[in-house]
Order: sequence, then C-alpha cells, then structure tokens
Amino acid sequence: MNKVVIFDFDGVIVNSEIVVAKINQQKLENLPFDDIKNAQARQILGSLFGQHFQSVIVLLEEHGLSLPEHFTKEWLNEMNKAVTEEAQPLILNVIKALHQKNTKKCIASNNNSNIIEKILKKTEQSEFFDKNKIFTANDVGRPKPFPDLFLHAVEQCNTAPQYCVVIEDSVPGISAALAAKIPVLAFVGGCHAKRSEYLEKIKEMNVPIMYNESELLQELKTMGFL
Repeated sequence: MNKVVIFDFDGVIVNSEIVVAKINQQKLENLPFDDIKNAQARQILGSLFGQHFQSVIVLLEEHGLSLPEHFTKEWLNEMNKAVTEEAQPLILNVIKALHQKNTKKCIASNNNSNIIEKILKKTEQSEFFDKNKIFTANDVGRPKPFPDLFLHAVEQCNTAPQYCVVIEDSVPGISAALAAKIPVLAFVGGCHAKRSEYLEKIKEMNVPIMYNESELLQELKTMGFL
C-alpha cells in the first residue's frame, strides 16, 4: 500500500495565512453594515485562520449579515492577488527531501486549485507536485473541518488512512484529519501560528506539534516517510 504525505497548503507549504490575515483585517475595518452589525460581524470573524472563504460568508449569513456581492467579490480578489504575489515557501527542504526519496505526496486544501497552482509556480515549487494530486474543497461536498477532502485524497492516491500522514496548521484541518482517522502532525512554523492564542488551540488538539521545518523533517524520517 502506498505511503503518502498529505499536505495542507496555506500555512504549511507557503506562508499565505499571514497575508490573508492582513487583507481580512482591512476588510473587517470596512464592513458595509451599520455600527451595531459591524461589531457583530467583527466578533463572528475574529479568527479566520484555516476557514474556507465560502464558510466565512455562510457564517455571516447565518447571523443575518449578508455581504453585498460586490464586496464579497472584491474581498476574494484582493485576497487571491495578495497571496499569489507575496506568499513564500515554508518547508521547501522537506518537500525536496520527499521528492528525492520518491515518497508520494499530495495537497489537500480548502483553497482554489488555480490559486494553488499559481502560487506553486511563483514560489518555484510546481515541479514537486503533480496537478492531478492537488485536491481542493471544490472536489468534495464539504470542506474542512469535515473529513471528506482528506478521504478523497486517500482514495485518489490508492492508499488507506493508516499509511498516510497529514501535515496541518489549523484546528479545522487537524479536526478533519482526525475525523478521517489519518495520523496528523501540527506544523506551527508559520508566522501566523506563533501567536499564543493560536498555539493554545493547537495544543488542545493533542497531536504532535512540529515547531519548525527541521523538526518536521526529522519526524517524517522517524515515521518512515523519508
């Protein structure tokens, strides 16, 4: 059975989460509601790390806070543009080591496949990932924190959960991996994951935590993926 490393993308392969946070903060300061609804929306969207963009919009709508279509479209376009231009690699040495070892690997992300491919090209990492091994929330009915995306990745890689490991940086992603019964390593090497409140939430998940690229590389060796 194939051994496969399943990577989340944002906050793991690239440092895009901190870029997204900057755009989100700008948008949160300019929400198109009255003062009371603006305060409600900011409270609801206080932490957007790891959340699928559409899930954020749905969450607002569930609280009676529907954003105008032009605002939503502008927000998404600005976010995608900034991430594509500013994202930098986070674990390039790990990815290169797996590639040299011919260890099978894939991406399972709530992001859009076109954006992922653009960022991989911009960060010179396209050669390490086959396009048919980039799986996104659009491939399944439910995004993370549901297990659907990881289970889809496992099936498409012709393997089984116990032969895989998921590398994740967020609570929704870790929750999805645990629900799929796939071993998971929490990677907190990105700038966004070093905040104390963020780390505390990760620690509550009771999974192994990798604080930097070197620790992740060593753990994958210990687990037999390298």
